[in-house]
Amino acid sequence: MNSSKERARRTADLLSQIQQQRLDLSAGCRDWEYVTSPLDRGWKRLLNVRTWAIASSSLAAIWSVRHPRFLMRWGKRALGVWSSWRLLRKAVRNMRT
Repeated sequence: MNSSKERARRTADLLSQIQQQRLDLSAGCRDWEYVTSPLDRGWKRLLNVRTWAIASSSLAAIWSVRHPRFLMRWGKRALGVWSSWRLLRKAVRNMRT
């Protein structure tokens, strides 16, 4: 009789331990998803842009054969705008902290 009570108590202890482990695992998963969410958003954005990038690179290749200076000029402008944007964004972040 004593062993069956002991076994029932041990079973209840193990079930409560399993429940706590499940809660800990769920909290860990939630924390992990929160930390990696910027990477996930960036990856999804990259996948969405991929088809447009393929199409635009094909058009740019055809256009550059006919007008090589035009593409270089706009490429330099785009690089300048992108660099300026990064510089401004970094300056704003430094001002906040």
